[in-house]
Amino acid sequence: MGKVKNKDQKISHLRINKVLSLLSIFTVVCISCAYAADFPKVTDVKGQVEYQRQSKQWEKVKIGDVLEKGDRVKTYDNSRCDLVMDKEGKQLMGIFDNSEIIVLLGNNEKFELVNANVMFSLEGMPEGSTFEVKTPTAICGVRGTGFRIFSDTTMTQINAYYNSVYGKNFEGDIKDVPPGFYRTIGEDGQISKLHKIPDMEGKRFRAWKRSAGDKKEDKDKHKDNNGRSRNSRFERSENRMNDVRGKSDSQNEFRKDAEKISEKNEPCPNIKSEGPSESIGS
Repeated sequence: MGKVKNKDQKISHLRINKVLSLLSIFTVVCISCAYAADFPKVTDVKGQVEYQRQSKQWEKVKIGDVLEKGDRVKTYDNSRCDLVMDKEGKQLMGIFDNSEIIVLLGNNEKFELVNANVMFSLEGMPEGSTFEVKTPTAICGVRGTGFRIFSDTTMTQINAYYNSVYGKNFEGDIKDVPPGFYRTIGEDGQISKLHKIPDMEGKRFRAWKRSAGDKKEDKDKHKDNNGRSRNSRFERSENRMNDVRGKSDSQNEFRKDAEKISEKNEPCPNIKSEGPSESIGS
């Protein structure tokens, strides 16, 4: 009888341990899901920014809003929206004026750009992970870097700031973009040669990254009575550079240069042209 009792006790302990293990796994999964459900989160809004969920009416985007898969975000003239995509605040996205994006949150493809001017700063990405952005003419991907994309229905431009970005047309051709350079991909799938990014564009990216990377509590100190962000260091830098250029944004400037490249296959004016890179798909 004593042996049977000991055997029953062992079985009981095994069952209890199994239940506890399952509870632990369930708890970890729930915590992970909770973190994932908190992002991408809106950290700053300037001007008029709206979002649409489940094909319903467009609503105003507010600081603290969490975007969901399938949401569409739209910015208007002189507007911007910053997002954070991880709890450490190292993965950032800036959506600039006159842009429209769709939140995908897939395993690889995270966003679709309908007509957009966006910046990304992606640090601390999990090893082996891939972050891709879909545009009407290309797929752009990184494994941890800073980059910018201009896109519309006819062209995608990829600017690389830190590390390399790769651009892929829908025929599967892939070219890399090393830091300090950009490429364009046209609606016909043609991928341009490498062209050097102007110094001012690099300054714009660094200024935005500093601004978007500010801690949330620091942003709260600089809001007006309506909860809108006052002029940040990035916005002041933007205004100074816009005064110098006399343009609201560098998107048109880059697009005109890209059109010249596409039509004449020649380097941008006053920008040193480089040959194609050999590291990915060239």
